[in-house]
Amino acid sequence: MLDVPSVVEHNEYAGEDPQLFPFHSRYVADEEWTAFISVTHCLFTLFSYCPQTLDALWVEKGISPTAIARNVLAATGSLLKFKKPQRRDVELSAAIPILETLTAKSGAIQTLLEAESCALLTT
Repeated sequence: MLDVPSVVEHNEYAGEDPQLFPFHSRYVADEEWTAFISVTHCLFTLFSYCPQTLDALWVEKGISPTAIARNVLAATGSLLKFKKPQRRDVELSAAIPILETLTAKSGAIQTLLEAESCALLTT
């Protein structure tokens, strides 16, 4: 019944975290807004630098990118304490050990992460 393309209507990520995909606008407390923006920022970083690893973890192990982002943010603490140019590096520094742990017993996914991690070191 949604007036959107089916790819949007059948969004697996929205099924797991519907609060990230509201169908209406609302005002929220600063803490909720900051948490939402922090997860969004971290997801953008993760999808920019290791999309294949995230996809493989989701498809093969059912580990959502949102859960990974939340773990990254738990490790970094508030991104607001870092200057803007530092935030992506801080997220990536926290993400790599988390992703290494998640991929440790899965050779194919670990290979993807290694390839994407090498790309991280050259960018």
